[in-house]
Amino acid sequence: MRARGSRANRTSGAGLPALIACAVALGGCPRRGPPPRDTLILGTTRDLSTFDPAFTQLSSEQEVVRLLFRDLTTLDDDWALVPDLAEALPTVTATGGDQMVEWRLRPGLKWSDGHPLTASDVRFGWQIEANSALAAVSHDTAARVRRFEVEDPQRFRVVFRGAFADYAAPRVHAVLPAHAYPKPSPDRPFAGMTEDPISSGPFRVKEHVRGQHLILERNPFWAGPAPGLARVVFRFFPSEDGFEAALATGAIHALGEASGLTPDRVSALRDRLKDTHRVVAKDGGVLLHLDVRHQHPALGRPEVRRALLAAVDREGLAQVTYDGLATPADGLFPPRHPGFDPELPTVAHDPAAARVVISALPADQRTWTLTIGAGSQAAARAGAFLKDALEVAGARVTLRTLPMKVLFEAMEAGTQDPLVLFAWRVRPDWDGASVVGAEGRQNPGGYASPEMDALLARVAATVDPTARAPLLRAIDARFRADLPAIPLLFRQTVSVVPKDLAGWRPTGTATPVTWNAEAWRFPE
Repeated sequence: MRARGSRANRTSGAGLPALIACAVALGGCPRRGPPPRDTLILGTTRDLSTFDPAFTQLSSEQEVVRLLFRDLTTLDDDWALVPDLAEALPTVTATGGDQMVEWRLRPGLKWSDGHPLTASDVRFGWQIEANSALAAVSHDTAARVRRFEVEDPQRFRVVFRGAFADYAAPRVHAVLPAHAYPKPSPDRPFAGMTEDPISSGPFRVKEHVRGQHLILERNPFWAGPAPGLARVVFRFFPSEDGFEAALATGAIHALGEASGLTPDRVSALRDRLKDTHRVVAKDGGVLLHLDVRHQHPALGRPEVRRALLAAVDREGLAQVTYDGLATPADGLFPPRHPGFDPELPTVAHDPAAARVVISALPADQRTWTLTIGAGSQAAARAGAFLKDALEVAGARVTLRTLPMKVLFEAMEAGTQDPLVLFAWRVRPDWDGASVVGAEGRQNPGGYASPEMDALLARVAATVDPTARAPLLRAIDARFRADLPAIPLLFRQTVSVVPKDLAGWRPTGTATPVTWNAEAWRFPE
């Protein structure tokens, strides 16, 4: 795989390296007038650990990766499933108790090095995700595949063991360059294409200076509509503190939904940048919650978890943490999700009732550590609010802050603290299996319920959306009864863009705002 670093330094667009260097060195630049018409510079608080779509979990990484890699399908800003690399949505047939899904790729697809993108690349992606020795995200889906058959360069079929409702979901199959993929090393953890990837999307990597910036340029081999921008640049910040000054000076032009900007800062940005920028708040599927270790002698009991929920004034939490740009969460699914049922029971804020349960516990069983991720002032405020609320209810709480990478590793190993403040960003078609299934990859607390697993199995085997909806509501009802995690808030996603940028269509869900970046453009 060729390196691009030296080439990039020679051929970057006029003025762009100077602008980035000024921003990095000085924390901002003098105002330079309107942004370049062919470049958009975004700010974000997290650099990437990998560019590989099979290994990315963080929404901040996916926001970048979607510019470089596309899936067979995507969910658009109306939450509708639409084809992307696929020519159309696939056909599905039940066969002998299994499910056969037949796909056809769009004609003319190529990788960013000019090599044809074919059905064999989709099969290769499945082989990577099926390798249990690698830390790919979609092991569970890959393991459901009985056969993967390539018919010709454009057509392939996938045979799943039994019915599988998510057969056409985004990211159900990774599409990876079989001809230029790095080989796993036995000496270190493998995360796929960590640098200089061969990409399939509308942009490709031009230059990456870790911790400073990432420059992407148009992919000349992209088979879709030509991008309206020649470059998309990400500048990495240590925290959100520098966003406002960088926007005001032109050091950056925009902030995506996963930039690290918290809704509590929106009012100030909206007022101070009202002449040049617009702030977009979008309802979606970001669930702020407390992950609970179910092996804990007290937290493993549903009545204690219910007391935790009753102890928290979630309206107050929304105001303190997100300046009101959030709504209390009672269950697993947001209001626009087909599994949401407004008639399901809720838990009211009742600190007195919570104290009856929590204060009756032995002192060592009501002494908890609550972990929050480093780098987020919103998480720090939420952590302090929760600590106070739980202590009013009789608990003794110690706050602990960990870098997100360290926190993820602890959760993966099952060594996290009893309480972890965390957020899921979910798709509109999500059934919850990854977090409430006994074998779910995002179930670090160890929740296990035969009743829940039975419901998950039924919904996974139900392809018809009309028949799935009542099963999804039953899953949410079981979630509310068991409270495997403590739902707190559904927060809005927030992004900031120049007023004259066209095509910016945030989704509020796990589909990153970059899903249609080829449509972004400034007027001539």
